[in-house]
Amino acid sequence: HDLESWWYVIAEKHNFYTTLTSYNEGVVFRMIVDEFEHTIDIAVQHATKSRDVEMYVYDLVKSIIFPIQICGIKGIEHVLINNNEVKTKGSNLMGTLRLDFIDTKLTISDSAVDVLNYLGIEAIRNVLHINLLVDFMTNKDKLVLVNISGMVKRGHSYLTRISNERTTVELARAACKGVAKPVQSISDSIIIDSRSKVGTSIVDILHHT
Repeated sequence: HDLESWWYVIAEKHNFYTTLTSYNEGVVFRMIVDEFEHTIDIAVQHATKSRDVEMYVYDLVKSIIFPIQICGIKGIEHVLINNNEVKTKGSNLMGTLRLDFIDTKLTISDSAVDVLNYLGIEAIRNVLHINLLVDFMTNKDKLVLVNISGMVKRGHSYLTRISNERTTVELARAACKGVAKPVQSISDSIIIDSRSKVGTSIVDILHHT
């Protein structure tokens, strides 16, 4: 976006002003703070000579510049347009429904927290949540409860069971039996603070010298 848009947004929100400049391609704009009586682009040029100045510039940009929403809707990162349907990565139901060209009746958010904050607890109820729970209980050709007995029937490890309920009982039972099993599930890895075998951690690299 053009520098003028940055200038107006920043000037409206904070007690300092900016001056457009293009003499240094490494600096987006020159920011003048009255209290410190120096310009940010000058501080950036001398950052390698002074660690204090470098940290000051970084903290200033991080706390003041980064949170400013120049354009778009906060919380929405990407937009995919397919015919008349718009899908987004990220959710901001309140910010979206404030737009004049948005049809509120056709706008759907799959963020339960977003719906709760904007429409209330009644709107967050979804029959699909119950269907998902029922599918989980019946996908083993028999009814499996969602409790400690169901976890035993599904063959969950003792580490997974202690995260649900009866922590002391399950730990004592595993200790008495001398249970020794490899940690494979994501839940078990989280409990013992170990790296889970997901994503890039699935692959092992062997280096031969």
